[in-house]
Amino acid sequence: MHSILAYLSRRRRGEQSHEQRLGFLQHITETSHSSVVQHAHRPPSRCSIQGGAASGTHSGFSRTFQPGKLTLGVIAPLEGYPNSASPTLKDHEHPARAIDEAGFATIWLRDVLFYDPSFGDAGQMLDPFVYLGFLAAVTRNIALGTAGIVAPLRDSMHLAKQVASADVLTNGRLLLGLASGDRPAEYPALNIDFDSRASRYQEAFEVVRCLTETDFPRIATQHSGRLDGGLNLLPRASGSRHVMDCDDRHEFR
Repeated sequence: MHSILAYLSRRRRGEQSHEQRLGFLQHITETSHSSVVQHAHRPPSRCSIQGGAASGTHSGFSRTFQPGKLTLGVIAPLEGYPNSASPTLKDHEHPARAIDEAGFATIWLRDVLFYDPSFGDAGQMLDPFVYLGFLAAVTRNIALGTAGIVAPLRDSMHLAKQVASADVLTNGRLLLGLASGDRPAEYPALNIDFDSRASRYQEAFEVVRCLTETDFPRIATQHSGRLDGGLNLLPRASGSRHVMDCDDRHEFR
């Protein structure tokens, strides 16, 4: 499956020209086809990623990242809520359609599991993958992105299924951003060690790529499970693939 995968970091990105950014994305794509993320006490993955280098034919990518142009997007929720921790979501399909018809590039969704008063808000409140299905039905052209899915809080195999499903429902308009998470209070609720988020994040990236871009993959993981080549993830999708790194300085090494 050829969706857009994005490493999203909270750190500020240095200034780069459009050509430098595209060159870096091309380099990442070419060197990621057979990449293996290895961690202590985990067998190495045996998944070999097949496919060509990044191109500009992905509809969501092309709409959002246009050479020499500034594109504008919006981040959900699509309403103001200055006196509340969460939006009302009343008739929110109407602004979604209006934003699409007005020619905006992208609608971005956040991934916030719980309302934490110390952070002040709960994002668009809805689960981003459920919301992607809704937005896919009420819009036609705008790219739909996640900024970003907190990968360590999700099982990586289920995450791959959610990504593949959203890619099909959006007809290739999905821009997938992955994040490590910045709300420590959420991790104990899922019995996950906050300090394990680096390896979980890296593993989730590899698993999503492997399961969506390889038929009947073979892969072993530390935090999820293993596949021995007898199972295949559905749905499958076709199209161009892009691997994005939205920060040239990795937060985890």
